[in-house]
Order: sequence, then structure tokens, then C-alpha cells
Amino acid sequence: MLHAYDDEHHRHAFYNLGPAPDELETPQRAIPTKPGLFHLAYTWDDLASLVDTYKRVRDKVGARPFMCIAHGPTLSMYYADPDGNQLEFQIDLLEPDAANEFIHSPAFAANPVGEPFDPEELARRIDAREPVDDLVFRSDQDAIPLERVSR
Repeated sequence: MLHAYDDEHHRHAFYNLGPAPDELETPQRAIPTKPGLFHLAYTWDDLASLVDTYKRVRDKVGARPFMCIAHGPTLSMYYADPDGNQLEFQIDLLEPDAANEFIHSPAFAANPVGEPFDPEELARRIDAREPVDDLVFRSDQDAIPLERVSR
């Protein structure tokens, strides 16, 4: 079960990674391992708002996410600020009970992170009013009505 005091699962989280080198290299960037802010999540109301924000940040600031993941319960775009802090821009795809159920499913146990998606392709399809199910939901996720992910 998600541990939260209300329906929001991104209030506070503390995670001890244990001893680590000064920086942990990933294909996207170096992740700081020293104490401090590492991750701040912003939740949008719907898919259209998330995609509009992606396009606005891309076009006005030139920033692009270093990672985009269809987690299952959420769809997330991860940005890095100049200090290396993670900023997650996300939408909830599932209601809290359905998210808890998915988190305890065999699919989530086999792949707790999720699957990458292409934000450019998502934006293109949204603009063209084309289906986006295969980008928004994981391939191992049961079909979910897209009414939950309003456009």
C-alpha cells in the first residue's frame, strides 16, 4: 500500500541509498549522492496540461527531460535543474486504490520502474488527436479507460 496521509503519494519521501561514491553516473547524467534535495515532484491535472508544459519549457527555455517514464500509476518527465536536483513533472494515471493494486501486481514486481516513452512523439500525437495509449501506459498494464487521463 502507498504510505500517505491522503490521496497524494508524492508528499514526502526519504530514501537512504547507503554509502556511495561522490557521484553516481547514469546514462543521462551524474546523480549527486550527498545530502540535500534530490527530487521534487509537480503533479498536473491531466495529460494535456503535462504535454503543454513540456512544449512550453522546451520552446521557451530549451530544457528537455533527461528521462521520461510510464511508471504505471503515473506518467513522469524528469528534468535536472542547474544544481543537479531532479524535478519530476507527472500526472496520476490511476486512482489511489487502483495504484495500490498495481504496485502489488506481478507486473510491478517484475519491473518497478516502468518503461520509457518519447515526449516528442507524445506531443505530436496529442496535437494530431491520435491515440497515445501505447505511450502513456506500460505494455504490461491492463487496458485503462483514457477518460482518467483527460486531454
